[in-house]
Amino acid sequence: MSNANKIDPVFIAGAETDPCDKNPYIWSSTNWMVFETGQLWQNCGRSTPVLVRKSRGYSVRVETADNAFLVMFEGEDLHPRVERI
Repeated sequence: MSNANKIDPVFIAGAETDPCDKNPYIWSSTNWMVFETGQLWQNCGRSTPVLVRKSRGYSVRVETADNAFLVMFEGEDLHPRVERI
């Protein structure tokens, strides 16, 4: 199976941590964004993802059984914004 068709293990790690836990990855790195997306996804209570992968720029693509979402990190502090696509 291709790595492009899986849930990133860093996303899972982020989803399994406490929301107050610090992200262990280098700020603004790919793993940092995916970990932050996992924490955000868990806190928002959205549907279980079937695919999570890094997308273009400062964004992470999350697909559930019914929808696809783009988590975009914006501004100087890379604040996440979720958009359904």
